Amino acid sequence: LHYEQDLEKARTMLITSAIFSEMCVVISSRSIKNIWNLEFFSNKFLVFSIILAIALQLTAIYSPLGVVFEFKALALWDMVIVIGSSLITLVVLEAWKFYKK
Repeated sequence: LHYEQDLEKARTMLITSAIFSEMCVVISSRSIKNIWNLEFFSNKFLVFSIILAIALQLTAIYSPLGVVFEFKALALWDMVIVIGSSLITLVVLEAWKFYKK
């Protein structure tokens, strides 16, 4: 309800959260082991792809492309909300893998 009056900001937060959540799914899907038991940089192409996807999303938000996609620049607190909500996906998937064992 807080973003009810600012549709562009709400849209930007939603799409960014979805993209960041998908990156968390990718990280979690690397192995049936928990991510804490894996070396994070063992798959350099995957790490590069994740960094590239995040960089492209941030470029779409904070560059003139934001006008094309009807994005609005997010404040630091908004990005904290987006990242926090995206990390929930990672925590849930890792908890599921832990309890599935």
